[in-house]
Amino acid sequence: MHRNYFYTFPFHFDYLYEFSNGFMKVRSNNPSILIDNRRVWYNVKSIELESIYNYDRNFLKELKIKMPKLNSIKFGNDEFLSESDSSVMINERDEIDLKLNNVTTIEFIRGLSNNESYRIISSLSNLKDLILSSGYLPSIDSKLSRILNERIQRLDINMYSDLDLGQLTNRCYVYFSNVEYIHFYLIYFHREPKWYAYGIMKMLRNFKNLKSLLIYFPRENNSYISCTREAKSSRLIKYLNMDTIMKNYKMKHFLGYSLFLKWQFND
Repeated sequence: MHRNYFYTFPFHFDYLYEFSNGFMKVRSNNPSILIDNRRVWYNVKSIELESIYNYDRNFLKELKIKMPKLNSIKFGNDEFLSESDSSVMINERDEIDLKLNNVTTIEFIRGLSNNESYRIISSLSNLKDLILSSGYLPSIDSKLSRILNERIQRLDINMYSDLDLGQLTNRCYVYFSNVEYIHFYLIYFHREPKWYAYGIMKMLRNFKNLKSLLIYFPRENNSYISCTREAKSSRLIKYLNMDTIMKNYKMKHFLGYSLFLKWQFND
């Protein structure tokens, strides 16, 4: 067990929730299995970590050995330190030189912190996919911005709340100039549909290497909420300048999905 999670060993599932305190906090009625059986965590492909501050070289070493199939890491709801505090932390310890070569996807719920996020992303030599759910983007002159610009090919945007869509689309050449695929999940409509339509138009125009943009409007079990969301999504589509879009993209729309596929790109 760890935290509120109970399971049998070896761990059968491919997703491990809330593993923020690491292997030292795992308890078992057969403790020797944690030491003797190297395949205890063999099936894990995705892991959720609440705190970014336990992500040090020792923890990476254990991940690399115990979870060889790991390809995705999610950092949850832990708050970032201030930039000044984070800088102190990074100066007090060696830069991580151990790499997790199999991890290609990372998610930050609280946005990107210049120092700590850079330290984490630097340890992922084959990172290609970034999932942003909310929070802020790094400063444009940071080392983190440069590494994102070089590596990220797919960007998932889960629009829960306060992600700065304007900053993202206006400065995509700084953060994500190599992005080829965007999945844009409109979970909640906090603003008028026209605002989102304007952001989508800028995505299609400003991401120069973009091959496809998928917009998803999830359905709700609540009929009133579902109808309201469908009405807003329909209004959003109407606000799009289709004459401009169709010069470079073909569009497919089905239920809650809208796909924009570049004409030169053959899937």
